[in-house]
Amino acid sequence: ADRDLKSCVHSATGNPALADLMFAGVRTGGGPYFFTPYRWGYGWPYGRMYKPLSSDEDVKATSLRDEYLATNPNLICPAKYR
Repeated sequence: ADRDLKSCVHSATGNPALADLMFAGVRTGGGPYFFTPYRWGYGWPYGRMYKPLSSDEDVKATSLRDEYLATNPNLICPAKYR
């Protein structure tokens, strides 16, 4: 996912330095161990770590993603970078 984000940022902006910075940022500060609003798994209870999603969680996450992207279509990364 981190590499996909980097590719998408580079594709959307044409700025490889920004893509590298975004990649470094999510790798450095996006882990599940931090009490930050941008950590991995944000939206799930703290302490969830990297466990796979349950069926119910997957349905919820998919629904929320689809709803968000439907109202923000310009944020959808080109398919080859997803």
